[in-house]
Amino acid sequence: MDTSTRDMKVCVPTDELLHQVAKSVALHVPFLSATVSSQCTWRTAIAAAESSFGNSDRAISLHAQPRSVGLRIRTAADFSKLGVPKKASENARRVLRKEAQSWPDSPPPHTLTIRATIAENLLPVVSANVMMYGLDAAADDPHVSLTQAELLWDTGAHSTVVVDELLPEAFKEYLTKPENECYRSADGTRVQLDALVAFSNQVLSISCVCVVVSRSVIPDSRVGILLGQNMGINRLVHKSIPRAILSARGEKVPNTVWGDILIEDYVDLDDVVHKF
Repeated sequence: MDTSTRDMKVCVPTDELLHQVAKSVALHVPFLSATVSSQCTWRTAIAAAESSFGNSDRAISLHAQPRSVGLRIRTAADFSKLGVPKKASENARRVLRKEAQSWPDSPPPHTLTIRATIAENLLPVVSANVMMYGLDAAADDPHVSLTQAELLWDTGAHSTVVVDELLPEAFKEYLTKPENECYRSADGTRVQLDALVAFSNQVLSISCVCVVVSRSVIPDSRVGILLGQNMGINRLVHKSIPRAILSARGEKVPNTVWGDILIEDYVDLDDVVHKF
């Protein structure tokens, strides 16, 4: 772990911090256990868990990404080898700028639908390595890098959106500068999003405009990024196969998986159609 990574601070909700630590413990030392009264306090339970580590300790990379509100799709992508998405070409960036300046305020996602399904954990989630930039950003301007971020597949969202709490303070401060004024509107600030998205049959490079919104716009605080229609889902020919269908066909699919989303065609920002 290099110095810059080690010194970087992330703001993580306390329950999410404990959740990420628990996942790491379960992965690396699942045999550990702690004895504690069935009626105890938070601090007592945490102290007992810490005591069970003995002399063991392990580095962990914490993510500000909120816990998933859906189920991940199946994918064979190896994120340790995937790398970061390539920045969109200058021609593609011109298209993004033009689109971002011409968009009216985006209607919010279908909040009633999201509220009904979030608690049931039914929405598909795709994983991606994500980079975000200002639409007029220079090479030395702040940017955002997210590894294996979870994108909620939301056909009801007008555009791709990201909750501002997911972003580092330096990037949020940069977005307040005058150069981004033309990309601000009542619903938020538009930025460039480049992503390597791991679908069930293909890792796809996507570039689109993403709207940075406040938490109040999204009805559930766990939602970090919604992959929406404009310049996202509406450029894809895809086939969705939920777990129920896969199981009925005789495949063994765990309950923690939504199913498959297969990509057949994608039209990029140069209007080139890619077939898979």
